[in-house]
Amino acid sequence: MVIVDVALLPVRVGIIGARVTVMASQWVRPDGPIRRDNGLLDMADVVVGKRGVADQLFALLANPYGPVALLRAITSATAPDRPLGQALERGGMLEHVFDHNGLIDKVFQSGGFVERVLTENGLAERMVHLMENLVAIAPTIDGLQDPLSRIESASRYITDAAEPITDMAGKFPRPRFPRVSRSNTTGEVVEGEAAPPRSASKASTPKATSKKNPR
Repeated sequence: MVIVDVALLPVRVGIIGARVTVMASQWVRPDGPIRRDNGLLDMADVVVGKRGVADQLFALLANPYGPVALLRAITSATAPDRPLGQALERGGMLEHVFDHNGLIDKVFQSGGFVERVLTENGLAERMVHLMENLVAIAPTIDGLQDPLSRIESASRYITDAAEPITDMAGKFPRPRFPRVSRSNTTGEVVEGEAAPPRSASKASTPKATSKKNPR
């Protein structure tokens, strides 16, 4: 049997080679799994071709504002000598906030901020009442729009009606008073308009003359 197998080995190798050749020819045909649309060749081009997945990944990593730069910024911000790093380290502000009897416990504990907000007649209930009142007076506010528009129309009508009267009043001549002459302390005669007559109640009283003491 061994001699027969050895003798038939070239034949078997030839048959296998022929089958591989036929299969390869089927794969590389235009309608085969390699060259057809959306075939293996197109899938490989999507991965490693120009502007493919690999190219875009390398461009993203090389971008100075990409994920690598973001990771570096996060690492720098959480450094031990930075405020955020000091807050995140053991014994920092964040640990004090979440510690027992810390800020979170005080907010959610009995009588804390959350309970005062959600309790009866608390902040949340008052806000709900306020919203209900606003919703209740909304029809009243809507009803005021019509009277306000009427008032605005009436004011425009009054303004338009009063404008001719104002123009007419500006055309009336001013009253002119007769000019009188008076002398000032230097002896010059000064002319001016006579003042309107004063009422009897505002008549000037004569000035009292001062008496000189005899020497």
